[in-house]
Amino acid sequence: LIFQGNVTAHRGLEYFIPVLASKIQSCSLELTLLGSCTPEYKATLLNIASESKVTGKVFFDFVPYNRLPQITATCHIGLGVLVNNDIMHATVGTASNKLYEYAALGLPVLYYDNEHFRQYLGGYSWAFPVKLEPQSITNAIFAISQNFRQLSEDAHLAFLDDLNFEKAILDLKNYIGKY
Repeated sequence: LIFQGNVTAHRGLEYFIPVLASKIQSCSLELTLLGSCTPEYKATLLNIASESKVTGKVFFDFVPYNRLPQITATCHIGLGVLVNNDIMHATVGTASNKLYEYAALGLPVLYYDNEHFRQYLGGYSWAFPVKLEPQSITNAIFAISQNFRQLSEDAHLAFLDDLNFEKAILDLKNYIGKY
């Protein structure tokens, strides 16, 4: 599992750490957190990892943006979870790009199960809504593991076909060109 972005309490990451103790399809789970993190919150997450006996399965790093694709491509599932329900978080006002960066690299995505995300991601086979409960998270990971290759291909193709800035700009350019 990978999360890119500001590693804060509003991401729900603490709910994913205990799940790392599970094996899904005989595969171990790990969590890579790429982004800035306060020492206090890092200590909180490491404490949860220690209590869950998964300390060696949680990795922190802060890398330049241009290295994100290289690191992300080594992972299998992207986390697009924001748990605040204020307008910015509910509509992913500043961080929606991570979901599409995951898709571009062929990573299926786990997203927080709310109305906004379901509206935009609900029709994609590679995007899985999760509640912040162990069973919901493990069920989604299991579903991905059952058909990972196809879901990975679907995610990448969705990015190429529809979920990229070039597509949006082309549509705008064609619209403007009519006038």
